[in-house]
Amino acid sequence: RKLGFAMGIFNMGTAVGAGLALIIGGSVISFVTGSESGTTVLFGIEFLSGWQWVFILVGLPGLLIAVLISLIKEPSRIISNSINADGENPVSIGEVKRFFLQHIDFHFPHHAAASFTNLALVGINSWVSVYFIRIHDWSLGEAGFNIGISLIIGGLIGLVGGGFLSDRASVKFKGGKAIFCLICALIAVPFSLLFALIEDAFSALIFFGLAYGFMVAPIPSAAAILQEVTPNRMRGTLSAFYLLIISIVGLALGATIVALINDNFFDGYSGIRESLLIAIPAFNLIAAGFYFKLIAPYRTRCANEPTSHA
Repeated sequence: RKLGFAMGIFNMGTAVGAGLALIIGGSVISFVTGSESGTTVLFGIEFLSGWQWVFILVGLPGLLIAVLISLIKEPSRIISNSINADGENPVSIGEVKRFFLQHIDFHFPHHAAASFTNLALVGINSWVSVYFIRIHDWSLGEAGFNIGISLIIGGLIGLVGGGFLSDRASVKFKGGKAIFCLICALIAVPFSLLFALIEDAFSALIFFGLAYGFMVAPIPSAAAILQEVTPNRMRGTLSAFYLLIISIVGLALGATIVALINDNFFDGYSGIRESLLIAIPAFNLIAAGFYFKLIAPYRTRCANEPTSHA
């Protein structure tokens, strides 16, 4: 009953990490490039440029995280009665493939919807700093700090709040999580339009945070939906395939499509506004269409698996 909320807590590290990376990165660049050369001089030797320091200082905490991760114990597996694969042995890849294809009416709209949500997220996150620098004349430091704060606030509210609300929706409505994802994708459209259209920089930042919050809100719900309808022994493999698909689509095409629109149809410098104005709302609308297609097959599986919320 609280799977969406748990997924939101798990995923909030992405938003917090992205926000902190921009805040720290922007501050480091502003500090290091305060000199004329923008290069650190150590013992009379030019040592590192500002952008190199960003990678080093942002990456260093990862070493501490790696140590902490090694201290985490494997939790006990919780197995639901109705969706557990028989036996204790892992199922074969062939069995997983057959299950996936047998339920393609569910998996295709689910994976496609999440992929287009990821397209919108990667597309806007990749170019939002450039947008504020080019259109609103912000410095790198200003863009990093302000956008970082917006990512953290919008991400925390969207992921944690979205996970909580999707759990509530699933209690009140059959297939409630998919309905919640559909609503969030639709609400993200006007906010992403206002973000790109409005002339005031602070207002644009507010609308960016709102758009981002509604775009990330379906992420924990989509992950929870997949867990609910997947047999226990297949969850790892099918979750990995799901993450592979949405990562390939989002990371490979999100920033690229915005760039292609910018370079081929608009002025290369200021055309970033029009490119975001077209791409991000379109991605969200297409995602909404697939979330709508997901509702019926998800409802069917909710009816068939009454204890799948374990």
